[in-house]
Amino acid sequence: MSFLRSRVTVVVVMTLLVVSMLGASLGVAMANQRNTTLVPGFNLIGGPLFADIAPDDFMACAPDGSWEVIYIWNAENQTWRHYFNDSGSLPDYINDVEAGGIKKIPQLSGVVVIMKTQWTNPYVPDDASQITNCG
Repeated sequence: MSFLRSRVTVVVVMTLLVVSMLGASLGVAMANQRNTTLVPGFNLIGGPLFADIAPDDFMACAPDGSWEVIYIWNAENQTWRHYFNDSGSLPDYINDVEAGGIKKIPQLSGVVVIMKTQWTNPYVPDDASQITNCG
């Protein structure tokens, strides 16, 4: 009976080892994937990788009028911060930091983008120097 238990234990351990290796490799394979399309409505995307960036610079490559607002979570104050795409029709204070506006999008933050229209193959700069790489 103990001989059978040791074999069962070996099979279980080997199965868990194979599953963990496959799971880890799948995670590595999928880690660097980006959205191929931002759709109208709610989109959760990764923030800048290299440095904090101004909201206008972060969305500089988006087609004109394609996005409405971006949000980030301010964990320190437990509040949402916002930045509205200003087409000239919004009051001046709407994006003010004192009114909950975003001054800079922190590096490695999650960003919610509310899109008006679809944006296929989006390019979002990881720092301000990459704005010239728009598409």
